[in-house]
Amino acid sequence: MSPLPELNKESPIAVIAAGRLGSSLAIALTEVGYNVAAISSRQSSHREWLKSRLKDSVVVEDAQSAANLANIVFVTAPDSAVEEICSSVEWRSHQAVIHCAGVLPLSTLDRARIAGSETAAFHPLQTFPSSDSSERLKDVSFATESLNPALFYWLRTLANDLGGSSFSIN
Repeated sequence: MSPLPELNKESPIAVIAAGRLGSSLAIALTEVGYNVAAISSRQSSHREWLKSRLKDSVVVEDAQSAANLANIVFVTAPDSAVEEICSSVEWRSHQAVIHCAGVLPLSTLDRARIAGSETAAFHPLQTFPSSDSSERLKDVSFATESLNPALFYWLRTLANDLGGSSFSIN
């Protein structure tokens, strides 16, 4: 296993491909004291909205710029785009890369794993009707998966911090 970054609230987090889920997750993380350092969105109007909500975060257009600023990276794109995004980013060791696509296996993040990153999945069992649905992460079950015990434990703690609970999947 690769060395992990520090897994705590101060560790810089990026949310890549922030749509409804990613935006809601970034806002919720900030509200419970996590350090959302960067967030990416391709839509300029959405980036402006994110800047108004996440004043301490860098909001960028491309995934690579966001990933460069963080040790923990959530890929929150639609299921069909996760692998393509993962393949387009130059990952590094000492990074944790986590997808939130409920139907995809961890192997979707193999490019990150081969580059030396640890990988995981964190699936909130909830729908997100808007980018401002952060309250919907409370009282939610999160399906979590990681081969790294420390990263798995951190995701369980994160689910609890968000006001939810977690269970393991393979």
